[in-house]
Amino acid sequence: MLLGAWIVPVVAAQELVEPPPFIEQAESTFAQALEAFEAEDYGMAYRRFRLVYGDFAFNRKTTAAILMAAKSLYRDEQYELADDLLYRFLEQYPTSSYVGEARITQALVEQGLAREARLAQQFRLGIALPATRRDAAYTQALFNGIRLAVDEFNASGQYDASVRMYFRDTENNAQEAGRVVTELARADSVDVILGPLFSREAMAGADAAEREGVVLVPPLATEEGVGEGRLFVFQANPSISTRGRVMARYAVGEMRLASFGVISDEGRNSISARMGEGFQEEALELGADVVFFEQLANDKGWQYLSSEIERDTLRTVEALYLPIDGRDAETLVNSALREIHRTQISLQLLGNSRWDAIADPERASQYYVTYTSEFYISPTSEAAQNFRRRYRALAGEIPDRLAYVGYDVARHVLQQLVESEANGITLRRALEEAPLYEGLGTRIDFQGGHVNQALFMMGYRNGRSVVLN
Repeated sequence: MLLGAWIVPVVAAQELVEPPPFIEQAESTFAQALEAFEAEDYGMAYRRFRLVYGDFAFNRKTTAAILMAAKSLYRDEQYELADDLLYRFLEQYPTSSYVGEARITQALVEQGLAREARLAQQFRLGIALPATRRDAAYTQALFNGIRLAVDEFNASGQYDASVRMYFRDTENNAQEAGRVVTELARADSVDVILGPLFSREAMAGADAAEREGVVLVPPLATEEGVGEGRLFVFQANPSISTRGRVMARYAVGEMRLASFGVISDEGRNSISARMGEGFQEEALELGADVVFFEQLANDKGWQYLSSEIERDTLRTVEALYLPIDGRDAETLVNSALREIHRTQISLQLLGNSRWDAIADPERASQYYVTYTSEFYISPTSEAAQNFRRRYRALAGEIPDRLAYVGYDVARHVLQQLVESEANGITLRRALEEAPLYEGLGTRIDFQGGHVNQALFMMGYRNGRSVVLN
């Protein structure tokens, strides 16, 4: 772009010994330009300053006009033009009294150029979620959380990149989920994909992600095959069996327990049974003793537990792991506690997240009830309170659990994108090696693998539920 003619040749300008001439019209134009600058109309200011040094012979406002034109361009964030103008000014007028001020302005311009260069680096975040009517509430809450994480990232100014989102509808269909992941990887060249939502879609999306070599982070899927054994898929929600394994690690490593009984529902696909199996496998690997593993034929087994398991059998263990799930889990958890109390045998009880529904916390404390939880928000967290305010301003309602999950997962992934760029490693490696991430409502720690191993450990102590770690 033409910045305006330089009327006085370099040599002639340097050889001038007489004071620059007074040109009334140039003075008037300079004053008008200065008024526009002070009014923050930097485009107009630049054009008028340019008239002073471009349309008139060398005069006493020429060098000041060049400097102020460069300042106008800087304020207007036209850094390349400002840099070019200042370079030419310093080259043509090296003895000007404005040289010092010009160099300061040049330094500011260079900072602006550096900011532009950083913002030119853009992370491409793919989002693969269902937009069907029946899933709209789930998707909207999750997407709102992701959006707030992205907005926060872009507005912070502390990163050397910005984030752009690319949304694709999986249509709550496994085949479409695989196609969407492929399209995000190929057509949009995204760095990472959040989604799909449910395990069936996530499995198909995971297959596509492995083929395309793009990192995929399903936020909710719990099936073991989603993340296990994969190279590019990271399962942010601990799998069902992982939840049992985490409980076993805590019971053996932190509670120093060595002998267990496990009671679960029966059935190969039972969530309760899979948690129980995960607990048993991990406990045995850690050198503990699983004395018995009983599977109940139906929900009535929990309501009559004292009859299902013999007292002499219960006396052989230090603790019972009772993973309970299903539509009536709240009722069954309280039935199980009541039935164990009926045996009058001193035991510690271990459970899953459904044990947060205990109606008698005093009795639960007597049995040192300890359980895992995938979600917990500290009531004193200022960050969580701030998120609630921002979410309400965005969505007009208070955030639900999915909103927090979307925010936490997106924020962790974006942080690891930054880490991967800073350390010259792949995002895959950054996620594998990242330390425990403490989100607003979730924890994420892949511990070198591809399935999240981090849960909250909760327990009933002194008549109330507390966070144990």
